Amino acid sequence: MFPFPITHTLLTMDPTPAPELYRQPDVAISQMDLAWRRFLDQELLGSFPETQVSSVLALMEQLRQRLGCQVKVPLTQPTVDGAIQLAWDAGRHYLDIDVFSDGTIQWFYRDRQTKELDGSPDDERIAGVSPELARRLEVVLS
Repeated sequence: MFPFPITHTLLTMDPTPAPELYRQPDVAISQMDLAWRRFLDQELLGSFPETQVSSVLALMEQLRQRLGCQVKVPLTQPTVDGAIQLAWDAGRHYLDIDVFSDGTIQWFYRDRQTKELDGSPDDERIAGVSPELARRLEVVLS
């Protein structure tokens, strides 16, 4: 029926059991989340320390626990200063978090409509998820 061989399958958002590597008790993760974790393992582990990639996963878990909701898979990319950046862009609202090799973070929020800016100071790294960061991410994800 197709003039070319079908070699890829489409990822769905349906929850599926996680492979043993990522399994947490009684937790099913989406195909997108699983693909994101594979990306971290296959693409970032060669360029970043394992501890930094583990810090990204730990941060996502903290965000999920703090917000009590499903945190969407972020755009994930390296930065020029050696961080792994997680970014959520929801049109009006934008938030990114840079995760550094020592596990500390910097974050930035922008409301494009009101021009409001927020985040950690440029010269300061913080440990963990602050209440303000959690509140801003909740706005972006809503």
